[in-house]
Amino acid sequence: MPNGGSICCAACAYGRSPSRKCDIFGTPVTVFFLCRSFRMADQSHEEAADHWPILGRLAAGVVYEIENSYPSTGCDPEPRFHVAPIDARDK
Repeated sequence: MPNGGSICCAACAYGRSPSRKCDIFGTPVTVFFLCRSFRMADQSHEEAADHWPILGRLAAGVVYEIENSYPSTGCDPEPRFHVAPIDARDK
């Protein structure tokens, strides 16, 4: 992983677009963000969850900020973005 730290958006299969935006959430792809949808290319969600147990601790629809500036930080992810449905009545 980048800097030898945690898994992150920058290594995720959903963050490979040229725009450097997440294919799922549209958030910036950086070494400091992570969500439970993380997976490597050609890896299923189940394989990713089995390989990285931290994914099971993350809530659906939330992008977390992680301390990833050096290896083995041990810090808990902090919620930064939450996906919410758009209600047609809000227009």
